[in-house]
Amino acid sequence: MASIFLSYARDDAAKAARVAQALESAGHRVWWDKHIGAGSRFGAEIEEALTAADRVVVLWSKASVRSAWVLDEAAAGRDSGRLLPVLIEKVDPPLGFRQFQAIDLTKARRGEAAFAPLLEAVQADGQHIPPPSSPPAGTRAMPWRSLAVAFALLMVVGAGWWLMTRASPSDEALSVSVAAGSNEPRSAELARSIALDLGQYRAGPLGSLTILDPADKGGGANYRVDVTASGDSTGLHADIAMRSSGAKGLLWSTTIEGDGLRMVDLRQQAAAKLGRVLNCLIDIQRSANRPSHEVLGLYLAGCSADVDSDEAISILRSVTAKAPDFAPGWAGLAYLETDSFIYPAQDNQTDMRRAAIEHLAQARRLDPQIAEGYAAEANLVLNGPSAATDVLNVLDRGLAAHPDSALLHGQKSSALQSVGRMNDSVVEAEQAVEFNPLARGVRGNLISALAFAGRTKEAFDLLDQADRIWPGSNSFANIRYVLNLRFGDPAAALKHLRDLGSGSAAGSAMDEAWVAFLEARIDPTPAKIAKALEAFRVRNLNQVVPITGYIQALGTFDRVDDVYAALAKSESLTGLRLGTEVLFRAHMKSVRYDPRFIGLSKRVGLLDYWQRSEHWPDYCNDPRLPYNCKAEAAKLSR
Repeated sequence: MASIFLSYARDDAAKAARVAQALESAGHRVWWDKHIGAGSRFGAEIEEALTAADRVVVLWSKASVRSAWVLDEAAAGRDSGRLLPVLIEKVDPPLGFRQFQAIDLTKARRGEAAFAPLLEAVQADGQHIPPPSSPPAGTRAMPWRSLAVAFALLMVVGAGWWLMTRASPSDEALSVSVAAGSNEPRSAELARSIALDLGQYRAGPLGSLTILDPADKGGGANYRVDVTASGDSTGLHADIAMRSSGAKGLLWSTTIEGDGLRMVDLRQQAAAKLGRVLNCLIDIQRSANRPSHEVLGLYLAGCSADVDSDEAISILRSVTAKAPDFAPGWAGLAYLETDSFIYPAQDNQTDMRRAAIEHLAQARRLDPQIAEGYAAEANLVLNGPSAATDVLNVLDRGLAAHPDSALLHGQKSSALQSVGRMNDSVVEAEQAVEFNPLARGVRGNLISALAFAGRTKEAFDLLDQADRIWPGSNSFANIRYVLNLRFGDPAAALKHLRDLGSGSAAGSAMDEAWVAFLEARIDPTPAKIAKALEAFRVRNLNQVVPITGYIQALGTFDRVDDVYAALAKSESLTGLRLGTEVLFRAHMKSVRYDPRFIGLSKRVGLLDYWQRSEHWPDYCNDPRLPYNCKAEAAKLSR
């Protein structure tokens, strides 16, 4: 297999990630500087990788044709006969590169077939693309002939692309109208807001979603959604009902309610739920066997239910009983079952695992490539002896088949954090947001990924942006609390905690520990730090929470020796293996900067992953690190 140097503009990182993923899934080794921002590129490292590569794949876009770095890298590939140009936007390559036929990926959407022309070019028996030859002296080039040849080649490539992609967008396209279900002005306002929010989908399965005017009777919408808002000063609630143009009766409905809900909360939750339902409808259109109207409505109810509730699992069990040949029902059930027993461990986990394996097998008998099947499989291998490698291999296979799956990108983001690839985690979280911009959890995961990677300003900036889009949203207020808890204003976090800490939650062990922790962050005196750490230590001894909470509290206050003392016990490592991502968060820097960290990484299985995959954690590239990761690892193997 080939070694690939991938050259791209920073603005195209999300698209570059998809190209790299396709190449890696095909077995090629890909070097791309996704960790390096503008103005801080490491020239020696790039030059070494560029020189060693078999192919230089250059992604031409509006941004890259103006990038001096991309032009330099492309020139190196051109002059050595290794250039493989790729169009990811409809642009003319810069002068000096227009005589090379570029592979057109501007319409690449989903599945391995989308990248087939690129993979075929890379695998072409080591044939290098020769540099352009100059016309013989005394003769003139014939640009019209070159244009004719290029046009003919473009027609051939374009015909191939048409044959491969003609069924994807049109067959999966949906049209929906969102209308007020009553004459109440708030209903009309909410309906308009939801329609605008759904229009934010510009990529992923709902990238081709068409929002039709409900007043246009001849528009032919596949689905009509009626929205009704009601309530008073104590809180609003919304009723949402969906009907299909091809069947009588209600297809799906939901009610969104809660104390103190504002219009902005209704809008966010309604748009997110409706977006989930529409994504599920796309999945059904891809499925070979489509269920009856009754089963379809039941399945959509499961899609819109909270994923961490028993309701969704119960609904999908009913779906599989009524429609045993419906793959999305089995795959969704397997995913929810595997997701429910990762944390915390349950008494009946063995039985649940066995059932989930059986349900996943049934889903794959019906549809071997279904996206939720990969998500469930990743959860099943999460606690295995080579969990990091296995999980990422599963997710890479899944994303090769479903590059626009927000679910799989989100899972990969979390998996990458567990092995210290924090910057890659951010890229995956950004992809998930691109494909599902309205989901609260997806947006929150990106904010958290940025914060845990040490990019706290970007995290808070993105949170401020979310507040401007959805002012007063409770969900983003909670995310702000989490950021302030670890990285931001501890006084603001303490106020939030005390405002919420009433009723049955007041005075709980968790509240006391967090209050002591925040008070110590505000005024880090030895006495207050000791009080906070003791509160977390007691919680850990009582097994109220995993050891990861105690370890993070120690890391926040730079108690490095105490961290390693606490993790000396084998039972402590068992809990840590289920949450290794905490080791790579910004507040654990002092723990990582101790050479003992390499030994700890070996004990929890991380070192084996780094050495086998050659994907070392981001912190190992920090020039301020007082030791060399690979050198310390070599000492352990002697």
